[in-house]
Amino acid sequence: MFRRKHFLFGLLMILILSALVLSGCGSKKGGTKDSGDNNDPVPIEFNTESFEGTTWESSGTVSFPLITVNISEIIADASTPASAFYTGSVDCASFPGPIDITEEDITLIGGKLICLLGVEAGGTKGISFSVYATNDDGDAIGINGFIHENNLNTVEVHILTIDYADEEKTDFYYDEEESSETIVLTKQVPV
Repeated sequence: MFRRKHFLFGLLMILILSALVLSGCGSKKGGTKDSGDNNDPVPIEFNTESFEGTTWESSGTVSFPLITVNISEIIADASTPASAFYTGSVDCASFPGPIDITEEDITLIGGKLICLLGVEAGGTKGISFSVYATNDDGDAIGINGFIHENNLNTVEVHILTIDYADEEKTDFYYDEEESSETIVLTKQVPV
């Protein structure tokens, strides 16, 4: 139950960030663009198309299983220059197989999604990386991370949840602030 609350909290965060982007929070009253020099996050544009067809993989350790995220295509109707939803899949080595994420699957509550959001806060620019999916067995995975503008090939994972429907399996919860371990997803070079 504790892990499901963290998973839902992460999902709530992506809802809030998406609402900020869609409401145009990057503008002040006078119509000038906020430069992001305070700590409030400001949506920024990024090359959303450059993430199409990419694969991101963790190294997997004794502590957590190998995870692979495949980003396929942008869903144009649900995207802006500062944010994009994508089709694709997520695979966790401890699941029976990959979880496909189609355009029809993407809903912010109870659905599946791959979402990237360009953001600047406190002078730091980058891309928020969020993946949520549940397979037919009820196993769920949630990833919240960040891609820094000076290292577009690495996702620093902030929160990772793996929640098994089978109560006999041990759920996994990772929070970078509570762990001495670091989890990253690395962009794979096509062969």
